[in-house]
Amino acid sequence: MLLVSLFSGCAPKPSIQSTDISPAKEKPASRQLLAAPQNSQEITNLLDLARQEGGLDIALDDLLRLSHVAIGPLKEEAAFRRVELLLENNYPDALSESTKLLQLYPNHALASYAHYWLALWWKSHDIEANMELSPTTEQADMVLGELTKTLRHPRLTQELVEKALALGRTESPNASHEYAINWYLAAAHIDQTHQDEWLRTAASNLSLDQLLLLQQSGSISPQSDAILYSHFARLQLMSGNIKNLQALSTILANNAPYLPLTKKIKRWASGDTQDIYIGILLPLTGNYARFGIEALHGIRLAMSEQKQGNIHLYIEDTGSGVDATIAAYQRLNDKGVDWMIGPLLSKHTEALLPYLKKNIPVISLSSQNSLAEASPALFIHNTAKNTQAVFMAQNSINQGMQRMAVIYGNSPSQAREANAFAAEFTRLGGEISNSSALNNHSLDQRSILNNLREKSDDEALLEELLFDLALFSPETNLEVHMPVGIDGLYIATNGKQVSELAGQLAYVDIRNIPMLGSSRWMDGHLLDDRGRNLSSARFIQNNIIYQDTSNFLEKYREIWGQGQPKKLFVIAYDSTRIATLIGSLLGLHGYNAIQAMHDPEGFPNKSGHVYFNESGVGNKTFKIFKIKRGKLIPSS
Repeated sequence: MLLVSLFSGCAPKPSIQSTDISPAKEKPASRQLLAAPQNSQEITNLLDLARQEGGLDIALDDLLRLSHVAIGPLKEEAAFRRVELLLENNYPDALSESTKLLQLYPNHALASYAHYWLALWWKSHDIEANMELSPTTEQADMVLGELTKTLRHPRLTQELVEKALALGRTESPNASHEYAINWYLAAAHIDQTHQDEWLRTAASNLSLDQLLLLQQSGSISPQSDAILYSHFARLQLMSGNIKNLQALSTILANNAPYLPLTKKIKRWASGDTQDIYIGILLPLTGNYARFGIEALHGIRLAMSEQKQGNIHLYIEDTGSGVDATIAAYQRLNDKGVDWMIGPLLSKHTEALLPYLKKNIPVISLSSQNSLAEASPALFIHNTAKNTQAVFMAQNSINQGMQRMAVIYGNSPSQAREANAFAAEFTRLGGEISNSSALNNHSLDQRSILNNLREKSDDEALLEELLFDLALFSPETNLEVHMPVGIDGLYIATNGKQVSELAGQLAYVDIRNIPMLGSSRWMDGHLLDDRGRNLSSARFIQNNIIYQDTSNFLEKYREIWGQGQPKKLFVIAYDSTRIATLIGSLLGLHGYNAIQAMHDPEGFPNKSGHVYFNESGVGNKTFKIFKIKRGKLIPSS
């Protein structure tokens, strides 16, 4: 048995356990994935007939006949392909026929496909939820249940892996904890390219009791799933939950005493802390004072959560300008601080570059990521549009996109965002076919979009088609219609302009490709189009998505009242937690602290998981949203 039910409240649903699939100790990623099964010619002919007008019922009757009278493999193949057509065409008995067939032939080469067909069937149906779950959650659970069985099946194919992962990404944010966690684990076991992402997400959805249930069932173990345990422990450490860490440490000591994982978590759970001296560089007077004070509030809230250790805070005002910032940095050096948080402004951060000491880590809240390259001690942490653009470029490559076009508005910040996307996408091996600035003097951008459309064409194919047209149809006046030659379009402008562009893009026949963007889209106008031409849009939400179960919001509202903390508040809070984690809880200072900042596991945060690359830029993981039925909902 692979996975256990974590919540009894989901009992009425069909179980997602299966005794017909490989045991939990076997890692699917170590299996040799199979090639897609080939249909016999007779079955292929019937499937082709089913897609012709009036041919579906004839094909179903012939497949039913073959499933009873055929000899050998053809009999089972006909039964599965008949079920595929029943599900695809929404026949009343499709679900019951599928269930019976899977019970009869659980290990057939097409059984894993049948689970995927069932997932598609559940996705296309509006179901009536039980008393505890919303219809969206109930539907996502049914889809993920079938997809989990797909990935766990012993005769899984590479073709099916890609389809199942793509569908699972879109459904998992809507699912209940039980089904989501089972899905994340199944995906992590088979998708080694994104294994860390799947396991990190699974860990963020687990409680200690749920982790132990999975371990007791044999679904996971410290020996084979050390990354999952490490992510879970790191989350507890970042949220200050030493009690959970100590309980996990005891369990690991009893079950796997000699693992490096056990030794690491024992050290984390010891609760031993060291003194840490943190210097703060923020504009507390002048034009940017309100932003500096917002960040300082976040730092103070993070400090108030430290129940152990002696943490010293030294605050300096950079409000008077560049010279004041340099002088403040020198004063903090004289006081012997171990860390610095700030400056906030890019020009202040840039002014400090010649003065930065190589053994004192500085976490700047600047929005200019390129500054980090100037010093090994400098780290840039933000949720700026450029940082979001880099994340979207990485996500695009992970989704298999290879050729993109970029459109941007008329402000310098929009141009910088577009350049950040293009630079990262190109660095990862992708191609930018065209980059176009919008006309700020006109609402009608169709000439620019037409130009972009033409430049995306495959020139060699176009020339070949034109040659054939001239050769075989010399007297006709036909226009060659080329498919869109890009995999997606990144749009760096506001939501109002995106809504206006949506119809114009469709007018020039740029449609049915993903349109990507940052939280710049979230200006209240994104739904003006009502989703007519933005169904493929994917964008980053403006609001912070809190990723743990701590009482962060409760503590914030006790002091500052109702509402959500601003992004700068949360980034400063997160930066302080990172410094106290490394400096106080782990006891690392100087060069060792700088090295720890580059830990590839990164740091789970309220503002999104972050890891600092070799240059010191904080690469964030953001939540991606889409438009469905006039609402913004989570995407992959």
